Amino acid sequence: MSQPRSLHRLVLLTAAGVASAAGAHGLPASVVEVLTWDGAAPARVKLSRGLGIAEGEALRFVCPQRWGGPETALMVAVGEELLVLGRSGLVRLDATGAATVVDPSLHRDRGRAMAGDGVRAAVLTMEGELIEVAPGPQWSQVLDPPPDALLPEDTRWWVATGDAGRLALDRVSSSGVERVLDVPYDASPTLVEADRILWVRGSTSTGYRLDRVDGDQLVPVVTSAEPIHGPVAGGFVVVGGQPMRLEGDTLQALAVGPRLGCLRDRPDGLAACVVGEIHEWTPDAGVGGLLVSVAALVPPSLEGLPVTAQGECKLAWTDLALDAGLADDLLDPWSDPHAGHVLPAEDSGDDAGCESGGTGRSTAWVGWAAMSALLLGCRRFGAGLGSLSGSR
Repeated sequence: MSQPRSLHRLVLLTAAGVASAAGAHGLPASVVEVLTWDGAAPARVKLSRGLGIAEGEALRFVCPQRWGGPETALMVAVGEELLVLGRSGLVRLDATGAATVVDPSLHRDRGRAMAGDGVRAAVLTMEGELIEVAPGPQWSQVLDPPPDALLPEDTRWWVATGDAGRLALDRVSSSGVERVLDVPYDASPTLVEADRILWVRGSTSTGYRLDRVDGDQLVPVVTSAEPIHGPVAGGFVVVGGQPMRLEGDTLQALAVGPRLGCLRDRPDGLAACVVGEIHEWTPDAGVGGLLVSVAALVPPSLEGLPVTAQGECKLAWTDLALDAGLADDLLDPWSDPHAGHVLPAEDSGDDAGCESGGTGRSTAWVGWAAMSALLLGCRRFGAGLGSLSGSR
């Protein structure tokens, strides 16, 4: 590795070191969910920080600055586009990642949950309003107390509310709200549907639970000290990092394999999260071929971003690329450590550069990289202070 490139990487690594010392490092670089598919191949992928769009074998990074942040925004697919709840408002991303603000009033700080089925999309707000934002015309219903989770159901929405030791489950449409059940419940609920069965997955003060909706009753099925993922088609579920099959309301263990962080449906089968990647998965063979990984990431396009947002986007990329262990030449593709003029040979003063013979090249790139390190460190240090104050 040449000396300028070594120094370049050192400066970028310093940024990561400052951030680590601040104790406020972002989420590990990983693939969280495939949002859309191109046949059997992932097309648009939600990352732990930002978004990825498939370009052949590569995965083009889309900066959170496209929607004004945060790094981990609520987003769903609607047709060939994505709807993202960002600080800029409700933002539409086209197939290339270009952004259009649809509704600036419906920003991330108002959003509690978001769901869709590929055609329809809805947002639950902190104020308790369910707003169907696609396909249009927009309509809303206000629920009290504010719900926790929603899921599409035919032309309506399932809405779950955990409050004061009870669970309320409603069907919501533009014409009104229908209460389906109201039962004792000690968890924060999310909703899952598999094989036309509605499930309530919840986190409690001591662990996790999975219950099946049966008419106006909630049937307890699984409790665990570790997170529960699923169910998905076929009745498969992950408990304690291992796949199992639901036979009625009884769990049947499958062959032990690598620890799974999720289990999801895909167009021609099932997929599982394994150490930040998404792989094919079958109940007989277990974890199969790789579908998508952060190792495929390539730098983002800055086209259309304001100058300030471009700088923030560069920092977001460098941060993620360092964490993902990407090749040196991908860390900062906007700066060429070999660019610049050669100083005159007769100028052999102390500032002539580091290389032998007094032919040091301009290191103007160090200014940007050093500023990147400083800004990245400050950004994380500030976030660290915020998280510390928020945890007290």
